[in-house]
Amino acid sequence: RPKNGLALGTVIEEAVVYRIDPGVGMLLQANGQAASGHGESSSAAYVHISDASDERMEKLEKVFKPGQKVQGRVIGSRLLDGLSSMSLKTSVVEQEIFTYDDAIPGRVVRGTIVSVEEYGLLIKLSDTMKALCPITHLSDVPRSKISSKFAVGTRIKVRILERDAARRRVTVTHKKTLLNSKLPALVSVDGASVGMVAHGYVTGIEKWGVFVCFYGGCKGLARLADLGLAPDQSPLEAFEMHQVVKVKVLGSESGKHERLQLSLDPGSLSGKATGTKDDDDGADGNLSVGQVVSGKVGPSLPAAGAATLDVLVT
Repeated sequence: RPKNGLALGTVIEEAVVYRIDPGVGMLLQANGQAASGHGESSSAAYVHISDASDERMEKLEKVFKPGQKVQGRVIGSRLLDGLSSMSLKTSVVEQEIFTYDDAIPGRVVRGTIVSVEEYGLLIKLSDTMKALCPITHLSDVPRSKISSKFAVGTRIKVRILERDAARRRVTVTHKKTLLNSKLPALVSVDGASVGMVAHGYVTGIEKWGVFVCFYGGCKGLARLADLGLAPDQSPLEAFEMHQVVKVKVLGSESGKHERLQLSLDPGSLSGKATGTKDDDDGADGNLSVGQVVSGKVGPSLPAAGAATLDVLVT
């Protein structure tokens, strides 16, 4: 951050043109106070002619006048004179993601596919930031190959899963259920409350329970008794890795394994007890992609019998 204290990425709604240097750039007052151009002002910024507009501009004085108010965004700093560097380009000002502080886990943003790899997509979120969408997060149902619809140059909507500013890494998801979910995004154990219902994705399956991840590294465990399975059904039969699931927060665990205690029992999500007669009412809005459920094949003729079978929601 330069001496004047304007943070990178800050959008200034009403910067005032103080001086125009023909063919070079403009000096601005970010808070409307006089700027000397020598770094004494607490809000002085300079706009190079190449950053004045998305269109090529040769004569600044034909478009801008001293005292005119403009909207701009801080894009860097000029270390020698202590000024911030600012851009007036609409494309820059309106960027959803500019710094890693903007890459908030759970946030839905748009980006452009710049590379298609065997392991996933590289997506440009801004001029200075790219994100990885792993192949397991391209759809609700994990696939072994990337669909041809994901081509370089395609604009795509994604949701931020995690960010690591120190390593300059951002991971996103394109799973439809996570993108369109109206449920709250769980981003931390502390931010969750008992009874909260949210969407997550399976990251581990054991005989004694299922691990679920959310956003920002937040994770939880649903133990065998809280999975809502039939007596003869195992978690390995009922769930798949990377499957999107709806969960209910039962509590949290602290210490070495800080995580949420979860329930995947459909009965707990709907407020009904599993195994009650009401559970046979059909679609109640609690079915999720990949979930294994039971149903009965109705008779097509009066004399026909009814068979019970398990099905996979797709």
